Amino acid sequence: MLSTVLPTIGADLGDLDRLSLVVAGYAAAAAISAPAYGRLSDGYGRRRLMLVAIAIYGLGALICLAATSLPTLLAARFLQGIGGGGLMALGHAMIGEALTPRERARFQGYIATLIVTANSLAPLTAGFLVDFAGWRSIFLLGGSLAAISFCLVWTFPPKYIAGPHKRFDFLGFALFTAFVFALLGFVDALRSLVSSHPAHLLVWLAATVGAAFLLVRVERQRREALLPLGILFSPSVWRASAAAACHGGATIALFVNIPIYMRLAHGLSSSEIGVALAPIAIGTCLGSVATGTLVAITGRTAIFPAVGLSIMTAVIGSLALLLPMPPPQQLGFIIGATTIFGGTVMGVVQVTVLAATIPEHYGASAAAVQYSRSLGSAFFAALSTCVFVTTLVATSGLSGDVAIRLLSVGESVSLVGDLAMARMGAELALRSSLSVVALACALGASAMWTLPMRRIES
Repeated sequence: MLSTVLPTIGADLGDLDRLSLVVAGYAAAAAISAPAYGRLSDGYGRRRLMLVAIAIYGLGALICLAATSLPTLLAARFLQGIGGGGLMALGHAMIGEALTPRERARFQGYIATLIVTANSLAPLTAGFLVDFAGWRSIFLLGGSLAAISFCLVWTFPPKYIAGPHKRFDFLGFALFTAFVFALLGFVDALRSLVSSHPAHLLVWLAATVGAAFLLVRVERQRREALLPLGILFSPSVWRASAAAACHGGATIALFVNIPIYMRLAHGLSSSEIGVALAPIAIGTCLGSVATGTLVAITGRTAIFPAVGLSIMTAVIGSLALLLPMPPPQQLGFIIGATTIFGGTVMGVVQVTVLAATIPEHYGASAAAVQYSRSLGSAFFAALSTCVFVTTLVATSGLSGDVAIRLLSVGESVSLVGDLAMARMGAELALRSSLSVVALACALGASAMWTLPMRRIES
């Protein structure tokens, strides 16, 4: 939602160059806090931690509402992300405790449908709110929804299974935080590689590898680790989490790069792009609901995302390498039909991870899926963007700075000089980025084809 109104926020608060941190700061905080919520909820209960997460999220939204400077807004968004990190992980864990394994799949499909629908309607809703009430109304809406959610969760009966209270792993949390920040630094350097020095990328890569090495080494030696590596590295859990990361990255990459192509190559407006991309959201919803129903009926799990991601790989790979690029509306329809098969992934991933875990570790396992998806999405989205921008600069005559601004803050196409050359370069850039999407789908399919847990019992 915020991506749509970043230029408006920048015009009001200034400091356009740091606007992307409004989104990135939230994502970083959510990724960092997810395992903490998961681990704490295993000892103190899901409902209690969910109330804390909602309260923090709502408080962050209210501070954003009152922000008069960009630094204040950034701090508030980071606080909001700390709350947001617990919402999805704890929600999935609560579903795992309340339902039988097969019924979980059906409800995971409903949740996936709600998420995709909300993400699809967000740009339209944001544009409407900004036009009639200003950008601050977005945070007023977020705070209001948080208040309603808090009241609803408060009425939940305490059906969680609380384990014994454990000491919190502060060292593991600090190392995980360092790893996330290093990885996000690497991702940002990768995204803007065309306009920055390659040494920056290597520095961030070394920091990421070093932080990951220390994190794994320390967590293996701790009895009450933040990340239960024995569970997270079990074949079913890590393969399911890897599939979630690859699928999330493929989905985000599609939504990031296709709109820029449609603007440059076909001159579509924001509303026209939204209509052209609507089939992507619809396809994901249909796939999620259908897969949840099939899993509930048959008990089979891995076969659906394995086949689905394989079909996505074939179709998107063909668009990238073989087929002529169709007009925008047809492209949206083709990608939308393909994402029906992508909708098979997340419900099965959540069901698989919970089925492979004892109830006392539902929180940590559900959180693992969330931060795997978040970090995987960031990596593959950055990789596809890097490939897109590099190809665009090499074939269109645009400078790296102009290409980055087109991607980051929605700058006008008037920045483009030779529009005809830019349109040709945009098609080649899209084909290159679709190759990355196909690679992500292929890796996800490989993880699901080799998943040991192929079905669940009723």
